[in-house]
Amino acid sequence: MSDLENIVQEAADYADLHGHSYVTVEHITMFLVRAKKIQKILSDFKIDTTNLESDLLEWIENESKEGLENIHGNKGKAKKTVSVDRVFQRGFAHVLFASKEQLEESDLLLSITMEENSFARYLLSLYGIDNESLQEYMGKTKIIKDSEGEKR
Repeated sequence: MSDLENIVQEAADYADLHGHSYVTVEHITMFLVRAKKIQKILSDFKIDTTNLESDLLEWIENESKEGLENIHGNKGKAKKTVSVDRVFQRGFAHVLFASKEQLEESDLLLSITMEENSFARYLLSLYGIDNESLQEYMGKTKIIKDSEGEKR
């Protein structure tokens, strides 16, 4: 299983374990910020990942609880929201337009920064990471990787 598949599975398992009817963008983001590649990006942005993860967890467990739990009890596995579908579709589109081989964690993070009406997007922006700054960062790191590849 790829790192990205593990992230999605962990988010779904968390939602199931906590009786949530849905896996949200915030569930995905909470596990995405634990990934090594994303930790590096967040570190470069000087973001305290412990506080970010704590804020996401607090929102999932408190603020969003009304919409995540089924009042009639758990009815099977948590289902992904339309927002989660959009985030992945946008991530795949970025992969195609960037002529990349596969979807990576950074593509998903970039897509989350574009998701309207998402608490994860809002929270990331509060911590100093938005779509524009992340695209600029990803462009710079791609140039560095490309120039390092040419030297070999």
